[in-house]
Amino acid sequence: MAVLASIAAMIYVMEQYRLRTSYAVERSQYLQLSQELQEDVKAYLVYFNGTYVELKLYSQFPYSYQVDGLSLRLVNESPLLVSSSGGLANVTVIGPYGIIYGLPASAGPAQWLTIIVKLNSRLEVTQRNMVILLQSGDSMAAISVTSYVTPATQVSVNPYNSTSVQQLIGTKVVSTLISVVSPSEKIAIPKVYTIVNLTPIILYNPTGEATPKDLTVNLTINLNSEIVKYSSISVRDGSGLVPLANVLFAIWNGTGWDPLNGWIELYNSTEAEVWVRLDRQILPYSNLTIYMLFLNGSTLGTVNWGVNSYYTQNLSTDNIAYVMQEGLLYQIYVDENGTLYGSGGGIVEEGIGAAVSHYCNSRYGYAYSMVGFSYVGLAHFIYSLPLFNAISTFASNYSYCVLYSGSLDQSLLYYSPTNATITFVEVSNARAERSYRPGSFTTDVINGTFISYGEPSVSIPANEPVYDWQGYLMEGYDVEFNFQDGFEGGQPWPYGLYESQQQISWLVKSVGWADVRGPGLTVATTTDDGTAIVIRNAPGGGLFTDWLGSWPGVSSVLLPVWATDYGQADWRSPVTFEVPLNATVSSMGDYRVVVLYYQDIGADTYFAVFVPSISMSSNIAWYSPVFPSGGSYPYVRAPLAPDLLLGPQSVVQGWIVG
Repeated sequence: MAVLASIAAMIYVMEQYRLRTSYAVERSQYLQLSQELQEDVKAYLVYFNGTYVELKLYSQFPYSYQVDGLSLRLVNESPLLVSSSGGLANVTVIGPYGIIYGLPASAGPAQWLTIIVKLNSRLEVTQRNMVILLQSGDSMAAISVTSYVTPATQVSVNPYNSTSVQQLIGTKVVSTLISVVSPSEKIAIPKVYTIVNLTPIILYNPTGEATPKDLTVNLTINLNSEIVKYSSISVRDGSGLVPLANVLFAIWNGTGWDPLNGWIELYNSTEAEVWVRLDRQILPYSNLTIYMLFLNGSTLGTVNWGVNSYYTQNLSTDNIAYVMQEGLLYQIYVDENGTLYGSGGGIVEEGIGAAVSHYCNSRYGYAYSMVGFSYVGLAHFIYSLPLFNAISTFASNYSYCVLYSGSLDQSLLYYSPTNATITFVEVSNARAERSYRPGSFTTDVINGTFISYGEPSVSIPANEPVYDWQGYLMEGYDVEFNFQDGFEGGQPWPYGLYESQQQISWLVKSVGWADVRGPGLTVATTTDDGTAIVIRNAPGGGLFTDWLGSWPGVSSVLLPVWATDYGQADWRSPVTFEVPLNATVSSMGDYRVVVLYYQDIGADTYFAVFVPSISMSSNIAWYSPVFPSGGSYPYVRAPLAPDLLLGPQSVVQGWIVG
């Protein structure tokens, strides 16, 4: 019996040892998991006013977790544990699974949560010693809220008084950093900065109409100004050394900062051209004060501040999509005199256009395929038109015969600056007139008076197929414009012009940016009656009247008139112009683009701008600035930093429209 008792005791001891070893291993695993939970979940204080607390949790924890409670401290230093909703506080949790009222609240692996606490019974808490209680399985952790914002006390600021403005130095502003988890997933992480310097910028609306809420204003910053040299930093980003890297634009709301989204389009050693998107209207004959903030760290890569990827070759710090609107800004112009084709004659068939059409076909049709003709100077004329409130006269003594010498088997005729199959031959209108009507005494000047038709609109791209003029499917995506009645993609007929377009000439001018996200991209247009695309091979440019700067003057910018509209059965039409961006653009970046279109008389009007392959559609996006109603931008001045802004202090940086 003693032996049996000894064996039983030994078995008991061994089992206890096994259990304790197992418990120790499990405890070690729990502790390790708790440590990972504590390290991988970060808490940020986004807003605070004593009775309202907003927190954001960002997680890189590889497992699901839940929030069990919050430990806060009242102003009298008493502890307050919030573990549910109701009673002393109401809790709202916003996350990937929707809105949850009360605690606990769960989140999946590497998911974020927003926690809002509203205190009841006149309670008020401090910002000190805020702790969030987390749990994952049997592992628990307590994480401190370590990023604080300034308590919401009302501060009135006089933007014309330096001492008054300086009381905002040292306050906190929260931006949102975009973390790229994968090519298809981005996570927004709140990031708190301290203001080390700032200066106000006053915007004044001189009109009787409020500006759009999301108006984009253009500022040219003097990099040699005193405040910039004293307070800004430059940061190496990819292949570029970016100035103003610690800048943010924001509006002081009396208790805190409302950040604005801004973007550096271009910079050099002396200046930087930036765009700022407002988040509210400027009322008629009223001011809006925004602040240029200089912070204690780089803000590049946040939603609120970025730079053209042309300089850095880094897409993660290019935030053009947060500042500009999607699509291209376009304007329609109509000829109040009728048609250019019919000018110089009593009826359409007797106009100068008819004479040029006849001359080109009879003179060159035996050796070439005739695809159209063009009026000399027409593209430059459209390019130079103001985007709003335009009344301008076009006149030309010369035209071009457009000759095609390629294969007749292909349905599409491709043209680029290096394509030798299309030739433009200049001919005087007088010669064409004498050939068509010997002894004629009619004028040989093509002329028309064009006026802007309504206010500019935005053309939103559509990932839809493109069809040629015979209805055959082309592999075309990201369509920007398509005015062919009944065809898919792009914008519909502008302003109801379809009903009357055979009786008039009308023009389209479209401006914006091509956000090129990889080299080797091709943009194409297929058209009837005439289209051209011009892309600047560097950032920046001029005003809306010369968006790329001075007129490019390249041979590819010609607008043929497709003569099949006039009953010439032996003319081939339309033509697809293919403009290879890699001929002028060798890297990613945001490049200014102008699309020009001319429509004379004719039953068909086809106009599409697209990328010819679906594989390219992810490598380009189109953006444009927000245009103010009536074409009037606000006046701008920096009262405490008179050397900050370059250009006139009247309409913003020379953006005089119309």
